[in-house]
Amino acid sequence: MNTVTDNDLRELKDLIKDLRTELKSEILDFKNESIRNQLILEGKINNLETKVTGLSVQISELKEYSSKRLDDNNTRLNITTTGFLTIIGIFVTALLGIIAKVVFFPNI
Repeated sequence: MNTVTDNDLRELKDLIKDLRTELKSEILDFKNESIRNQLILEGKINNLETKVTGLSVQISELKEYSSKRLDDNNTRLNITTTGFLTIIGIFVTALLGIIAKVVFFPNI
């Protein structure tokens, strides 16, 4: 039978200690890497939130600008329509005046 000596036990004990130390260092490296990745992701999320907020502001400004432009175009259209109807009113009044003169005062 094989007998285990004190020297063999010490070697096994040292091997177990070395493996435990390596395992601890690997766990610490993994924790550090996960914390670093978490910080990077938080930074990227903050950047995205900033961009979304900026885009929201730009969209609202564009909406206000478009609304103002539509109001300006509406005002111009109303002025044009009013002017056109005024000219038509003048022509109709003149035409009615001519017709009234011919009907009521044919000799003059």
